[in-house]
Amino acid sequence: MERSRGGALDIWVLICTQFGISMSFNFVVVFLPFYIASVSRADRETTLLWVGIIMSVSPTMAAIGAPIWGGLTARISPKRLMEYGLLSSTFWVGLVGFVSSLPLVFLIRLVHGVLGGISTISMIILAALVRPVELPRYLGLFHSSITLGQIVGPPLGAFAAAALGYPAAFLVSSALLFACFLTTSRFLGPVPPQPREAGSRGVFRLSAYAAWGLAMMSTVQIGFLPSVLPELLQGLAVRGDRALLSAGGVVMASGLAASLGAVALSRLTLWVSTDRLILATAVGSAVGLLGMGWSENVWTFTAFRMVETGCIAGTVPLVFSLFAGKGQGRTIGALNSARFAGNALGPILATAILARSTPPVLYSAIAGLTVVALSLFAVVRGRERLSTFDSL
Repeated sequence: MERSRGGALDIWVLICTQFGISMSFNFVVVFLPFYIASVSRADRETTLLWVGIIMSVSPTMAAIGAPIWGGLTARISPKRLMEYGLLSSTFWVGLVGFVSSLPLVFLIRLVHGVLGGISTISMIILAALVRPVELPRYLGLFHSSITLGQIVGPPLGAFAAAALGYPAAFLVSSALLFACFLTTSRFLGPVPPQPREAGSRGVFRLSAYAAWGLAMMSTVQIGFLPSVLPELLQGLAVRGDRALLSAGGVVMASGLAASLGAVALSRLTLWVSTDRLILATAVGSAVGLLGMGWSENVWTFTAFRMVETGCIAGTVPLVFSLFAGKGQGRTIGALNSARFAGNALGPILATAILARSTPPVLYSAIAGLTVVALSLFAVVRGRERLSTFDSL
C-alpha cells in the first residue's frame, strides 16, 4: 500500500496537539490521588487501593480498546476518530470534579477509557504522514511531546487545585482538551482511512510480544509514581500544602528528564543499534529506581527519579520503531496498548505493594520486573536474528 504523505504543518500540528493532550491528562493525574483522599471515608489501606483502582481503570480499558480503535482506521478517517476521542475526553474529565462518590468516579473513568484511544490514533496518523526511514526520529519527537506535557501539566495542575479547588481544576483540564479538539479540527489536514498492508498479520511476531511486555514495564516505571506520591512524600517529611506543590515539582522534573532522554536516545540510533540502546536504557532506569529507595530527602529522591525516567523514557519509542513501521491499524494499536497497560498496572502495583510494605520493596519489585521483561526481549530477539541468519 502506498502511504499518504503529509506536510510539515500536519506533522507538527499532530505533535503539538499530543503535547496538549498529555499536559491535560497530567494536569489531573498529579492531584487526583489527593482528591480521592479528600473525599474518601475509608481507612488508609482501603483509600490507597481505591487510588490505584481509580487511576488504573481508564488506561486498562484503553489498553483493551487500542487494537479495536486501530482497526477502525481501516474504515473511518483517523482524524475523525481523533476528534471524537477528544470531545468525549473533554466531557468525562470535567465531570469527575463534581462527583464525591468513589464508585462513581471509578465508573466515569472506566467509560472515559473505553471511549479514549487518542494516542493510538495519533500514532497511526503519524505513521501515515512520514516515511518509514524517518519514523524513529518522529516517534522520538512524538513521545517527547508526551513527556513535555508531563513536565508542564503537573505543576500547573497542583497550582490550580491549591488555588482554585478541585472542581475548577478538573474544568481547566477539560478546557485544554477542548482546545486540542479545535486545533485538530481546524489545522490537521484530511487523513483518509488506512487500509491494512498486505501481510501485516505476520508483523506481530514473538519478538513483538516480548517488546510489548518491555514497553509495558517501561511505562509502569514512568506512571507508577503519582499514585503513591502522597505516601512517599510523608516518608520524606513533606506534608500539607507543601506536599501537593512538591508532588508537582517531582513529576515536572522527572518529565523534563524523560523528554530529553526520549529525544536524545532516538537520535543515537544513527550510531548505535536500537537493541543496544534498549538494553542501556532499561539497566540505567533500574539503577535510578534503586537509588530512589536509598534517598532520605526530596532532593536526592527527585535526582534519582530523573535518572530513572531519563533512561526509561527512550525505551518505548525505540521499541515501537522496531515494529510500528511494518504495519498499520491493528499492529500500531496493539503496540500502543502496552502504554495503556503500563499506565493501568503502575498505580495498581504501586498502591498494592506500598499498602503492605515499604518504598524500597516497591522500587526493587518494579526494577526486577523490568529486568525480567528486558531479558525475555533480548532472548527472543536474539533467537529470531539467529533464525534469520541460518535461513540465508
